[in-house]
Amino acid sequence: MIIAAMLLLQACLGLGDEKEDGGHEGETASQAITAADGGTVSSPSGAASVDIPAGALAEDTTITLTSLGTEDQPDSENLGSDVYEFGPDGTEFLEPVTISLVLNGDVPEKMKAVLAVLDGETWTAVEGSTVEGEEVSGQVTHFSKYVIHFVGDDAIIESGDEVCKDLEFSACGGDVVGSWKILSYCTSQTVVGENPFAEQPSCADDLFEVDVTWLGSITYKDDGTYSNEMGMEMSIYLELTDECLTELAGDDASDLEGFCTDIGNTEGMASCVYESSLCKCTGKPNTMMMDDSPEGTYELDGNDIIIHTSEGQTQSITYCVEGTRMVAETPADDEGNVSYVVAERL
Repeated sequence: MIIAAMLLLQACLGLGDEKEDGGHEGETASQAITAADGGTVSSPSGAASVDIPAGALAEDTTITLTSLGTEDQPDSENLGSDVYEFGPDGTEFLEPVTISLVLNGDVPEKMKAVLAVLDGETWTAVEGSTVEGEEVSGQVTHFSKYVIHFVGDDAIIESGDEVCKDLEFSACGGDVVGSWKILSYCTSQTVVGENPFAEQPSCADDLFEVDVTWLGSITYKDDGTYSNEMGMEMSIYLELTDECLTELAGDDASDLEGFCTDIGNTEGMASCVYESSLCKCTGKPNTMMMDDSPEGTYELDGNDIIIHTSEGQTQSITYCVEGTRMVAETPADDEGNVSYVVAERL
């Protein structure tokens, strides 16, 4: 059961195995770029690059980039890549160029990764920077020192609810045979949602919330086999400011209320209502069900359920059945996160 939940999180929300950190301090790149044609300059490792469109340079220029690592850099504990110095230092562009850096490791809990530029001794986020896979990119108009910076993320929510609130667990074993409805998945990890309008600078900091409801059931049969159907329903809630709406609306900015209402149709929202200079949008619920390892075998060992999936995975789950409720605990992961599945006998 816990294996299914963890696989579901990884498949649907991008929570994968931790990637080993790896810096590239000292690597350099240099390439002559013509103003008329533009071009891309990348580090030997591929961890950093700058894409310069045609016409962005005032004249033909030899572009350089150098990795400075992270040691002795400002706020070094919150850096997600080496610091890269792009040159010639101070070069200004006639139109934006795109800098892309690759994450050295995972994004910390309750944080998000942004492209940032060094301003004195402070990292300042590049407006509108985006994350795609392990790459963080942003458009800039001048050269300086750039890095991936981890900052607090208001768009991250705890995957908890009233079922998980003040949950106490003590292993006690018990009779698992029967069918169990999943009430909730309680975890110290986070569920991350992506603001669909975050690429617009005026929208990036607007309110964005994700609501998660866990679905499905698991059946333990008396012949030592099990089957499960697990998933979740996710929905989002947005509050977009007038500044955001104006940027999104473009030529239609004269009627923000009407534009807000239309977002529901054009962006797949269930409804959008304009109130007090805010466009309040509720997203259509998105249901995702688990297909991996839906069945297998199990055995009981004291207060543990030993799960053997049809995919060849094995995991020991500590559990307790009290009355009609079962709570199952996973072993702590490498970061100390412990998760619980709370279920009710059908």
